Amino acid sequence: MRKHPLGPVEFIRAHSDISHSKQPTYDKGHFIGHALGGLLHINLFPQSTRLFVQLTGRGKRSRNYYERTLSNWLLMLQVMNCCVTDESGEPTTSTADKATCTGDELAETDRCSSCNGQGRPVSRKTVLLMLKPELLERAMHGSYSFCSARDCSIVYFEDKGGHQFTVDDLRIRVGLKVTDDPIPLCYCFGFDDKHIRDEIEQTGSTSVPEKVSRLIREGLCACEDRNPSGLCCLGEVNKAAKHLTAD
Repeated sequence: MRKHPLGPVEFIRAHSDISHSKQPTYDKGHFIGHALGGLLHINLFPQSTRLFVQLTGRGKRSRNYYERTLSNWLLMLQVMNCCVTDESGEPTTSTADKATCTGDELAETDRCSSCNGQGRPVSRKTVLLMLKPELLERAMHGSYSFCSARDCSIVYFEDKGGHQFTVDDLRIRVGLKVTDDPIPLCYCFGFDDKHIRDEIEQTGSTSVPEKVSRLIREGLCACEDRNPSGLCCLGEVNKAAKHLTAD
């Protein structure tokens, strides 16, 4: 293997036949997944077809395990993907709502000890970006979930541990947890409930959802880093706009 450069398409082809009994057989491994746009040649590396057996000793069962793991990761990517709009480019409530609700369909997590609500998986990076500096050390390990219950003060709780963080532990206000202004809606670009309300009072409609959607399409959002839930902000923006317009 060391004598061959990374991405040797011909080497992989030549050694991919299972009939080669005196040497290992190989699959094409991708540095960047083919489904994610990864190409061939330099993106390929020889990967032994015995990899899964060597890792787990279960043969085909191990392949099924990794396929299920990949499916779970794709679901997580769907939740985290805040750059989805319809073909016309207009913000759609259904798209945003799916992004907001898909987390409930992911792997089971522990329930919030305060409200007993089911949490949504959230990356530790998101948790660390939200916490006050003096609390960072408490979240350096473990996996966390986001509690979306509006009347519950807990924002994050550790899935397999006792750590939990409330609204007072965060550096920012959590729109789902507050009822007085300002009520954050879009953490990437600073829009809150009052921006939409004032615009509707002045013009009878609001352009905030369209503005946020346009910025998302341009790839300028950072919801995973700025939104406490780690999810797309557009869902809450659309919900607020619909509610305030109806009022």
